[in-house]
Amino acid sequence: MYRTLCFLYLLFAILNLANGTPVVGDSTIIKRPRIGLVLGGGGAKGAAEVGVLKVLEEEGVPVDYIAGTSIGAIVGGLYSVGYRADSLRVLLRNADWQQLLADKRLRIAETFNSRQSNETFLISVPVPFLKSHSVAASTRGFVEGNNLYNFFSKLTIGYHRMHSFKSLPIPFTAIATDLKTGQEIEMDSGSLPLAMRSSMSIPGFFEPVQYGSRLLVDGGTINNFPVDVVKKMGADIIIGIDLSQQTRLQREKLKGLAAVIHQLVNIMGQQKYKANTKVLKESNTDIYINPNLKEFGTMSFSQTAIDTMYKRGYEAADSLRYKFRKLRESLGIAKSNNVFSTDVQHHSSPDFYSIENINFYLLNADSTSSYNLLQDEKNHRLLLQRSQLVEHSIIDQVQLEKAVEMLRGMGIFSSVQYTLSSVAPYNLDFYLDASSDARISVGARFDNEFVASVLVNMSNLNVFSGQHHYSFTARLSKLPYFKAEYFYGHLFGARLGISYKYQYNNFDAYVEREKIAGLDFNQHSCSLFYLQSLRNFQLSAGALFEYFHFRHSLFQEKYSKNKQNNAHFLNYFVQLSMDNFNRRYFPTRGWTADALGMLHTDNGFGYKQKAPFLSVSVTTSAACPLTSRFTWIPSVRLRFLLGDNMNFVYSNVIGGNFNGMYMPQQQVWATATHLNLIDNKFAAVSSTFRYRLQNNIYMSAIGEYGKTSKDFNGLIRGHNLWGIALQAAYDFILGPLSLQVNYSNISKSFSWYVNAGFYF
Repeated sequence: MYRTLCFLYLLFAILNLANGTPVVGDSTIIKRPRIGLVLGGGGAKGAAEVGVLKVLEEEGVPVDYIAGTSIGAIVGGLYSVGYRADSLRVLLRNADWQQLLADKRLRIAETFNSRQSNETFLISVPVPFLKSHSVAASTRGFVEGNNLYNFFSKLTIGYHRMHSFKSLPIPFTAIATDLKTGQEIEMDSGSLPLAMRSSMSIPGFFEPVQYGSRLLVDGGTINNFPVDVVKKMGADIIIGIDLSQQTRLQREKLKGLAAVIHQLVNIMGQQKYKANTKVLKESNTDIYINPNLKEFGTMSFSQTAIDTMYKRGYEAADSLRYKFRKLRESLGIAKSNNVFSTDVQHHSSPDFYSIENINFYLLNADSTSSYNLLQDEKNHRLLLQRSQLVEHSIIDQVQLEKAVEMLRGMGIFSSVQYTLSSVAPYNLDFYLDASSDARISVGARFDNEFVASVLVNMSNLNVFSGQHHYSFTARLSKLPYFKAEYFYGHLFGARLGISYKYQYNNFDAYVEREKIAGLDFNQHSCSLFYLQSLRNFQLSAGALFEYFHFRHSLFQEKYSKNKQNNAHFLNYFVQLSMDNFNRRYFPTRGWTADALGMLHTDNGFGYKQKAPFLSVSVTTSAACPLTSRFTWIPSVRLRFLLGDNMNFVYSNVIGGNFNGMYMPQQQVWATATHLNLIDNKFAAVSSTFRYRLQNNIYMSAIGEYGKTSKDFNGLIRGHNLWGIALQAAYDFILGPLSLQVNYSNISKSFSWYVNAGFYF
């Protein structure tokens, strides 16, 4: 019995020594002091924290607990599951931060309706007097954070559903703030990527994170350097990395929204920050590290800046290397590159996922804090089809990311997030935050033709459920209009619709340089139609009633046959559109096409007691990348009027940088800004050579050539149309800014065109 007890005691002592726990005396077992790592907030300056971690690894200093705020929560969260300093440095350098922070959607993944909205309106907010599905909807920041959250999810596969972060290879806590109560929230369980995302939800920049009944924002607003938290976790010795620069920014350095917000966050958390830094600075055992990062800001995510800040962090830790060495030796720990208390492999995301079931959860509109499993089989099939995923299959990361983009591209979910179960085969769950019942959207633009224009829309075209949808649009400009639309049917299936539009028109018409008419009229249009959208295609067909009420119609004598009286038409149309440009305004690949056929009558059967006349138009463009900066965009445009008895209001007209600038049938002719009347047959080609000087600055050379005549035979020898233009443009977040100089044989003179904002 005595030998057995001695053997067990010796075995237990050896095991403890192997784990770095010394045995003191002959009967008392004392655990070694535990080391806690504190990672402060500071945006891109978190690269310096990675540099410090590299020195810790080189010196073999173990880490037993991690507490982090904002970027510190990201670095700490990834470090806690096995990412080493070298891996984190590569992640920070190679991540597309512009895409992650801007929350841009892939245009090719968007529906027609979503594209039209995103490329027309500047802002979109919930209708204040209607119920919203999400509390966060009324507290939106500039960025929803979808791309960032899903980036974190990709890096933390296997840690999406944790009972406790204490069971991570290194126990971890992220710090966030409850926006409703102002309380500090210690996130130590649940979804690791959600905890990381919540901790860096900078108020006013990122949208708050819905977490149960809480609305979470950046933890730096209260505790940007959580020394007290890591102590509470059990740390005896603390290594703290402080990214703050001690002094407040001078007035001349408070430039840009990011700098102002960062300064406000620092001010709000000053009291606790000072208390926590004081603890480390006055301690004989704790280690305080404050890299010199004064010339860098929270948004300094360029590769050069990341490399420099990493180096500064490494140098700051290197100057304290003797302290790390002394600490390790005082604990009786042999030098090792393993900083984990447990033996864990370097973490990496799997290349493939074996998927068992795919579920969709919708945010509960009543509680605004919980998600309900989507039970409707029809909608489940629709979302599954839209995601392009198949249950009981093997997928890769590219397919998973594409599925997220396809769901976001529907334009009806303000948030699309996913989780995978902890072990394979995985259950894949999507959490979808439906947009509010209705939204008000506003767009604005300026050019030297219309001067200023404002577009306002209210619609529920973002509502997933239901069969009834509506849209009301008003344009305030030189040529104002109002349009009301109603649709019956599923938002992403076949729909029937009815619409009414009123537009006031007052403009001059030209034939080459000659002004031939001054027109002033009201136009009323009512349409009954069928609409079907499928990926990049859209089909519509129906009947269109139009009434033109002419207030004034002044024509030169030789064009007096075109003088207009009030007229009404009952037209039938079919339109097919296709669009897979990667961008609308500065595309670098893809192509678009649109074909419209319309039969014009005044009684449903004929026109002026004779046969009806027909209009057919076809336009197509392609974007062909020649180099990474150089793109060639060829285009073809056709419009034919067929019949012997036609009305001026449907004549062929060209001019301007976008279709329908003055009249619905107006064709683009970029080198002539006014509305120009041409013959019944029109065919043209154009070629744009565009060069990207810098990220968002473009120079374009445009050439156009066309033919117009009264009949098809005359197109070969018909009247020539040509023009050239040079354009300088900037791809601004609020819409393109462009300055264009033109010359054409239509005007026979130089002209210029300036535009600011999205076309509408």
